[in-house]
Amino acid sequence: MADLYANFAELSAAEVEGVDYSRTSVRPAGATWASIAIHGGGIEAGSGEVARAVAGDDGRMAYYEFAGLKPADNFDTLHITSTNFDEPQALSLVSGADRILSWHGYAGTTGVAETAIGGLDGRLRDLVAAALTAAGYAVVSAPSEIAGTNVQNICNRGRSGAGVQLEMSRALRESFFPGGDTSRAMRESGQRTAAFWAYVAAVQSVLVLPLSYDPQLSRVRMAGVAPGLGDTFTGRTVVDDWGQAESGQVWLRSGAANAFQVTGGVGQHVLGATNTSRWSLAATSLLDVDVAASVSTGVLATGGGHFLALVARSTDDGATCYLARVEFSATATVILTLRRRVSGTETLISQHTTSLTHVANTPVRVRLQVIGSTLRAKAWLASAPEPATWQLTATDTNVTAAGRVGVRSILSAANTNSLPVTASWDDIATQGQAVVERSTSGIRWSPVRGGLGLDGTAGEDLRLDDYEFVDAVPTRYRVRVVEPETGATLWAESEQITPELGGVWLKSVARPFLNREVIVKDFSAVERAARHGVFAVVGRSAPVVVSDLRGSRQWTVELLTETPAAADDLDLVLAAGDTMLIHTPADCDVPGGYVAIDTVNISRPSRRSRRRVFALPCTEVAAPGPDVVGATLTCQTVLNTYATCADLLAAHATCADLLELIGDPVDVVVP
Repeated sequence: MADLYANFAELSAAEVEGVDYSRTSVRPAGATWASIAIHGGGIEAGSGEVARAVAGDDGRMAYYEFAGLKPADNFDTLHITSTNFDEPQALSLVSGADRILSWHGYAGTTGVAETAIGGLDGRLRDLVAAALTAAGYAVVSAPSEIAGTNVQNICNRGRSGAGVQLEMSRALRESFFPGGDTSRAMRESGQRTAAFWAYVAAVQSVLVLPLSYDPQLSRVRMAGVAPGLGDTFTGRTVVDDWGQAESGQVWLRSGAANAFQVTGGVGQHVLGATNTSRWSLAATSLLDVDVAASVSTGVLATGGGHFLALVARSTDDGATCYLARVEFSATATVILTLRRRVSGTETLISQHTTSLTHVANTPVRVRLQVIGSTLRAKAWLASAPEPATWQLTATDTNVTAAGRVGVRSILSAANTNSLPVTASWDDIATQGQAVVERSTSGIRWSPVRGGLGLDGTAGEDLRLDDYEFVDAVPTRYRVRVVEPETGATLWAESEQITPELGGVWLKSVARPFLNREVIVKDFSAVERAARHGVFAVVGRSAPVVVSDLRGSRQWTVELLTETPAAADDLDLVLAAGDTMLIHTPADCDVPGGYVAIDTVNISRPSRRSRRRVFALPCTEVAAPGPDVVGATLTCQTVLNTYATCADLLAAHATCADLLELIGDPVDVVVP
């Protein structure tokens, strides 16, 4: 059935806002995600409620709903299809979002509760589908009519040009409300079932960069993994498919289903015929990529070679792409070639015969980098260190569109091995250097201390603490995986948090276990010393001046402690002699910044008082260099805490566990 109105202008001219429909747009400052329902209210009942709950109230997601308010016939009169939905508030909101979740309802099969998922953001689509499936909800690929793949669909009109469309069946939406009642009265009552909240929680769990604020040391904590495509095939068995990569992307296959298996910790291509390709391509599109994988075959090649290739910029069928192909030849030689395919025609670009010898069941690692028009490749024994130099480098401009990343296996037409031959792929991972940055505007980005030159291999732990955040301001953190030589961005993921200090903090970025919230009793006037000289000149009445920038700010801040123990603790913090950061809340007028602290005076407000007043003469100084990265413990911390190595290992099984140990100010004092 065709929509009654072709666009919002027609609808708004005929219907009354506030009576027939409503618009709600909530745009937290700096929000990077948007959760929208353009068919909310009575149009597709339940979609607006889910969109609102997923957005939450923590400022991470923007929220939009166009809701039908009529007693009946909302769908028939107010529905505007997603590709034509041009309501200005909605377009403005999604245009500022990196990731968009667009919620809809469809009839589905009677009694079947499921979500049909689509959209052009393959990465996010796969992550949401995996989270919902893990939570026990049925998820299917959306059929073409509701697949959300049109670039004009509002879910794909954000900054990335790709979003996710989620179509919830009627049975699923009814399960979200007591008694299956999706009436306006029930929806506005706020009553929801446990199934509703579990569904919402599953979607909200899809955080690319988990962020949290730790009030113990006043730090924003990032605890995630480097983004990208990564799959070790560990812990899963899949028949007739490769399933879903550990990094969340679904593996798409091209070839007979029984040629694809995951078993024994590897992804297999079972090659039952010569000159027949098997493709496994990740359901995400990239332009620039740096990817590596290990591959082996179970027998030596006879007659003709085994051809195993990494793939970049590939169409879904592999007809157009770049390849770094390893050939296990019939003479056991290992030959590396760079190749391109355009509309099914494959062309050799360059070739290198390695010094390797093919050994059955012995993995060879191959790496392919495609940056702009530059192609590079190398191959080496997987058990050996990676060569420092590329073995092949070429320039090619024939494949310029973003495409799938993956692998391909095929036997030479001349191959005479007994069939099938099995190619085993393992440890597929995109790579690069990771950079962690923050921004309060979304325009200007600054590296987070300790956030340069990190391992950007997909799936590698990415843990970082930021002590220098801006208080009470929505702040976006992002991880960019870059190619080190050119700086080209290969992957980028971002997340938002609004950290709040709560009070004035005295911080050491070199030894953050010294960080303490302090009580400010008072502070002096701020001075800036002049740096100039005034000189009388013979024969002139007016002297001349030689001037320079004034000196940095100087002031004295008085800190108050309530007990002798607190005074001793603060005294030890100051005894470290570090450059300190006076970190102040946004609404506080205490002078803040990095300071050098001169001679500290400790006094009592009165003769019998247990309180102490610390007078800290402060001179504002430059922030420590980027090479100063703090640790929450020292070797002395370990020696002071544990009597033996056995005690240490019993308390902290891994290095990551040990790094969560927080030292004590006494650890920095040398008797």
